[in-house]
Amino acid sequence: MAEEFGKKKNASSGDNKKPPFTSWVEFEKQFKSDFPDFLQKLRLACPSLTLKHLQVCAMIKYGLKDREINIILNITERTVESHRRDIRKKLGLKKGELTGFLAVL
Repeated sequence: MAEEFGKKKNASSGDNKKPPFTSWVEFEKQFKSDFPDFLQKLRLACPSLTLKHLQVCAMIKYGLKDREINIILNITERTVESHRRDIRKKLGLKKGELTGFLAVL
C-alpha cells in the first residue's frame, strides 16, 4: 500500500512540472523571435480572435500543453479548453484540427 501511494505521488509530480516560461512577456519575446510573422498572419486569417485567443494560439503553435498555458496566462485549464473551442469555432475547424492549422500558418 505504501508503494502504491508512492507511485501515485511520483506519477502526479510530472503533471506539476513548471512550464519553460513564467509569464506571457517572457514567452512572447522568445516566440516572436522564433515565429516573427505568425501573429500577424493569424490576425489576417481571423480578425475576430481576441488577444487571449492569439496568446493561446501562439502557445499551442510553440507546443505548450494546456497545463503550461494556464500557468503562464494565469487562467484555469478549463478556460484554456474554452478558448480552444472558441478559436476552432471562429476558424471553422473541427476538434483535433487546430494544432495542425496553426503549425502550417
